[in-house]
Amino acid sequence: MSIEINLADASGRNYVGKPNGERFRALKKIDTLDQDGTEELILEFPANVDGITSSFFVGLFKPSMLVSGSEERFKERLKIVGDNEEIRRCVEHAIHHVFLTESINGIF
Repeated sequence: MSIEINLADASGRNYVGKPNGERFRALKKIDTLDQDGTEELILEFPANVDGITSSFFVGLFKPSMLVSGSEERFKERLKIVGDNEEIRRCVEHAIHHVFLTESINGIF
């Protein structure tokens, strides 16, 4: 089974701020769907998206990252639909930052 998250369901063309990512996560009930950290996560960006901040991505996916157990496992689970390289770089940075921060804090 997979969890599909389409950012077209959020309003706007810019996705910014950790609180907004957390609200969108709650709206899509991702916590309920992603309890065991094994589901494939499909993140779809609309074609007209201008940008996403790493803080929005962290708000949206940090619990899923942590339940995955490692950066590699989370990356295996996450599938990004869309060809915006800037967004892909931002997502990659956010993922690495979360796991680096958590390892420094002794979580991993």
